[in-house]
Amino acid sequence: SIQVFMRRHTIILILTVYCVVVCAQNNADNTIAEKIPFKLFNNHIYLQARINNSKPLWFVLDTGAGDILDPKHAKNLNLVLYSSEPTSGSGEGSQDASITKNVSFQIQNKNFTQEKIAVIALQGVEDCANMIAVDSTGEVSMIENASGNTIQYQPMDGVLGFGFFKT
Repeated sequence: SIQVFMRRHTIILILTVYCVVVCAQNNADNTIAEKIPFKLFNNHIYLQARINNSKPLWFVLDTGAGDILDPKHAKNLNLVLYSSEPTSGSGEGSQDASITKNVSFQIQNKNFTQEKIAVIALQGVEDCANMIAVDSTGEVSMIENASGNTIQYQPMDGVLGFGFFKT
């Protein structure tokens, strides 16, 4: 009947308005969207970030990885390294992995601190990312002389992984 139809749609309309008001209030209190400039290279997103007020460093976004910093930058920034152990998964063979704690990041005018960050050499991963191109369809091809071509070479100073998205 028409009355049942009107009652259902009135209830749906009231619930919809309520959800819109609640969502608008939450977004007004907690800004969740930020504009962050990035560089798209071989279908990977790179951001520039500073660590403890360092010069800008290039970080690749990878939601499936942890947060990582290359050891050369950890050393230059005098970060304290804890528990060095061999690991694998970031290139050929195994390599030492350490942890550094309470690292302050700055991206544009936003600051956040990560409690723990892995410190792992990324040279092999960086070289691979610069030698292999992946297009939007997932097709993989080799880039010739990538390391000698400064136009096509993207440094990778670290990885902003799932920890970055939790901040």
